[in-house]
Amino acid sequence: MGFTLAYGWLPGGLSKRLAYYGFFVVGLPLVFHLTKRHRLDAAVGELSYPLYIGHVLVLLLVPYVLGAMGLPASWLVPVFVGSSLVFAAVLVRGVAEPIERVRQRRVQAAAKKQEAELVH
Repeated sequence: MGFTLAYGWLPGGLSKRLAYYGFFVVGLPLVFHLTKRHRLDAAVGELSYPLYIGHVLVLLLVPYVLGAMGLPASWLVPVFVGSSLVFAAVLVRGVAEPIERVRQRRVQAAAKKQEAELVH
């Protein structure tokens, strides 16, 4: 992260770019390994696809809402980011989690049925 933040101020051309890519290639698997058991990381991961799905809809709606409320355009980015996160969380809680519970019940019922057939 430090390399990314300082990248614009560091000297070098191709060598800087190659070093950056090298750190990225080596560092990314390490970051995944170190964070794979963290709750916050898992929660952020759960939000990634709903964010991807919903951000365009939110981006289309936020300017209209800001205008209707009389808020300045400088609020666009913070309101967009916050609204996108809320929308993604609502999708996870209201859609993904209920579907996953139904799916898990079906899988468990099928496993019990298969187990019962094996016993007889």
